[in-house]
Amino acid sequence: MSDLPVAPATRRIYSADEWDGGGDRPSPDGRYLSKTDWSTGDLVLRDLTTNSTVRLTNKGSWDTSDDFAETSVISPDGKSIAYGWYSHSARARELRVMALVGPDSGKARAIYRASSLAFTGAQAWTPDGRNIVAGIQLDDKTTHIAIVPVFEGKAKRLKSFDWRYPNGISVSPNGKWLAYDFPPDEKSADRDIFLLALDGSGENVISEKGDEFVVGWTRDGSRLLYGSEKSGTQGIWAISLVNGKPAGSPVLVRSDMWRMAPLGTTLAGRVVYEVNRGLRDVFTLTLDPRTGEAVSRPTAMNGPANINPLALAWSPDGQHIAQVVLRGGPTGIYGPSDIVIRSIEQGERRRLSPQMSQILHVYWAPYGSSLVVRGADAKGQHGIFAVDLKTAKMRTIADSPVPGFGRWLTIAPDGKVAFFVNQGGAVRGTQIARLDMATGAMQPVYRVDEPQRLEGIAISQDGASLWIGIRGGVYGRGIIASLPVAGGTPREVYRFSQSEAVSQATNFALSREGRELVFGVTQTTDPSGLKVDLRALSLSNGTLRSLNIPPVRISSLRVSPDGRRLAYSISDVSTELWSMDQPVFDSGKAVADRR
Repeated sequence: MSDLPVAPATRRIYSADEWDGGGDRPSPDGRYLSKTDWSTGDLVLRDLTTNSTVRLTNKGSWDTSDDFAETSVISPDGKSIAYGWYSHSARARELRVMALVGPDSGKARAIYRASSLAFTGAQAWTPDGRNIVAGIQLDDKTTHIAIVPVFEGKAKRLKSFDWRYPNGISVSPNGKWLAYDFPPDEKSADRDIFLLALDGSGENVISEKGDEFVVGWTRDGSRLLYGSEKSGTQGIWAISLVNGKPAGSPVLVRSDMWRMAPLGTTLAGRVVYEVNRGLRDVFTLTLDPRTGEAVSRPTAMNGPANINPLALAWSPDGQHIAQVVLRGGPTGIYGPSDIVIRSIEQGERRRLSPQMSQILHVYWAPYGSSLVVRGADAKGQHGIFAVDLKTAKMRTIADSPVPGFGRWLTIAPDGKVAFFVNQGGAVRGTQIARLDMATGAMQPVYRVDEPQRLEGIAISQDGASLWIGIRGGVYGRGIIASLPVAGGTPREVYRFSQSEAVSQATNFALSREGRELVFGVTQTTDPSGLKVDLRALSLSNGTLRSLNIPPVRISSLRVSPDGRRLAYSISDVSTELWSMDQPVFDSGKAVADRR
């Protein structure tokens, strides 16, 4: 369906078997697409014509370096690329420009750096190729749209925000305007569209009171394309602009553009976008508490499509599961979340809405009156929080400026202390820390230095020891070891072969009254973790067995307190790359932005 005489045609460029997602921006001529290759962290350039990939950086494997490229965009003339870069050894981020042609091809130089940067990504070039529009976040959690000169001059902040982040940043073909979408209400993930003058002279609201997102500009710059569900289905709309203000009513360009994530438009007006398909749900099955064997087939809980597959927790009585769902639709992936409590037997649900900007993981406190949540509060401060099960009121247990704070949290059986893995900030390597749940006091327990790293953690049922995973360096593909809660020397229980390793997506869980440790295993031939095999390790004799669940992309697992049920989440979502032809409008109705 379309308001145009002919709806623009769409075509699939790559199927899910040919494309692993994560594209940044198309080149102006539409031939190339830049992206980060997350199997290594390198910046790569995909030729959409020849289906070939060129690696622009060569940092080595994750075992060698934790550096990685962030958001990138190709210059208007196609001769350079701007991108963000994180240096793990320096714990610093910077904005870089690399030449793609000529004698300096492959050479990169930093054009912006600051010690307080928590994120930086190149979002757009100005049409004259002299400036980069970057999205940055500082350590104080504030976010900014910055203009960074490519050759000389100082960067300046064009627009500043709180912890909320603007998306869809796109510069008009005439270089006068910058479009972006942003959630104006901090309690909602719904985004409005704004148009900001690049000279800083003013800003206008283009759409409001809906969940809408920027797609890009038409070829002549007279219209802005954006995504919206105002027709009942997600579609692409166009609004004419005069002097940066809406002129006339929006026009439906094409409907039924479900699950699209726009990457940008080319100079010819073609829209390049990704489409996510596949399954995302939580499954449960019954275990024999004596043997640990699965005695039922997995059953889907048929939860909402916008669940967070990493966040899953059993109640102490094993009768309820806590899940995290993102507020809003597919455009709200960076917005706040709710916690849904679901009865296993009755299927009843109730929703908690804590005042948090992000929920990463959820845990059930042993005595059942509250949840323990890892994420960020309403101002973007990362930490570990207690959430009351009745009122959803929050209490900060501990906080940190480091986004990775509190990873693999495991709570002691008495609920008084917890242990977690800490990485980043002032911590060199990875470190296990002990957390007092009442006072928030923390103390280090055990640390490994690079290239070794900690891969998982679970506390024993008697609270006396930790089961940990260590990988890299002298530990090769990894080991499972026992460590006293007071620290000391780990005792190796199992060592992985060179062909497999612990899945970095799943956590550790104890079953059979603490006699087995359950976790996911991936093969070295599957670095993306598309097929995770759930295994159970006997903690008494070190034998490892499969639970014989068909290997899929499993993101989290939990065993119920009585050891009779296993819950795990699947995020088997694949991505396709698509394009939509330039829309052709009725020239008699066009209102051009000539000024």
